[in-house]
Amino acid sequence: MLNFRKIFFLSIVLTTISISTWGQDIMFNQIQNTPLRLNPALTGLFDGNNRIAIIYGNQQTKYLVRDDYNVYNISFDTRVKISKGNHFGIGFNGFQANAKSGDHHIKQASILGNYIMELTSTEQMCQFLSIGVELGVAERSVNIRNPRWRTQREGLDDYPPLIGDGWASSIEPLFNHFELGLGINWNIKYLNGSSLQVGTAVHHLNRSDIPFIIEEEARLNRRYSVHINSELPLNNRLSILPNFIFLSQEEQQLYQIGIIGKWRFDQSNKTKAAQLGMWYRTGDDLTTGFNPIKYTFYTSLEFKQLMVGFSYDHSPLRKVRGTVPGNNGIELFIQYRFDTQSKLACN
Repeated sequence: MLNFRKIFFLSIVLTTISISTWGQDIMFNQIQNTPLRLNPALTGLFDGNNRIAIIYGNQQTKYLVRDDYNVYNISFDTRVKISKGNHFGIGFNGFQANAKSGDHHIKQASILGNYIMELTSTEQMCQFLSIGVELGVAERSVNIRNPRWRTQREGLDDYPPLIGDGWASSIEPLFNHFELGLGINWNIKYLNGSSLQVGTAVHHLNRSDIPFIIEEEARLNRRYSVHINSELPLNNRLSILPNFIFLSQEEQQLYQIGIIGKWRFDQSNKTKAAQLGMWYRTGDDLTTGFNPIKYTFYTSLEFKQLMVGFSYDHSPLRKVRGTVPGNNGIELFIQYRFDTQSKLACN
């Protein structure tokens, strides 16, 4: 029979795994730098002909041995002109998350299509409306025998393995499922460089069956998102970029608000710039009452077609109807855009 400590440990493991299996999807702190993962209606919506981006993230937690997880995302998108002011964006997005504790892996590959239509265009401003769709396939796997307490690694505990054969036989170690997502986005751009973008999307629209426990039905919860971001030039060199993102997935919700300052090194050349900013993220788990907070510090350099970014986040310890452990993480981002002179802008 499992003692109290082992039962508590098991609940932590299953809760940690279920967060990324049924609950909140794993999202990057640099959400704005993973547009194809955020909203398929952002596919092809950039200045340039082709865009490729890679981002890597590492997050540490306080529970288990080998408790960090690594997240990778690679994307490519382009657009084709259909008629004057109308384009079709095409993209690919690959995502992988590896949680070392439990050998929990998520892999997903998606293709995306986005119809971009020009609503209005004058000498001073233009508006675009885009509607996108995502089709993908995902694989999820877990090794429930692998997690350990930190004290086990340090030789302070010698009790038997947590999971016996009975439990292990009821765990589905690997399953695959399809993904369907839809999104819509509205964008307005002015000749002076100011812009505003508002979008919303829904992922896991098909609610695939992902039975973590054999013979138990478990549907993947839909993820709804709303994002707003803008650029407000203060002068020829300095702009501020406020942004807001809301994510909701069943009982879990996430809010992120932030501001970035963008400094252009040359007034006549807007392809050389540096960015420095900060985000505040909080959320609610309506089931557990957890309300974690996170601060993210971000910086990036942009030189012509190349952009490189780095972020560091910290989650302080906080008690809100429960205890949420602090953790730290980093993310590295690199993006290359081909032919930045080809702009999706006002005629």
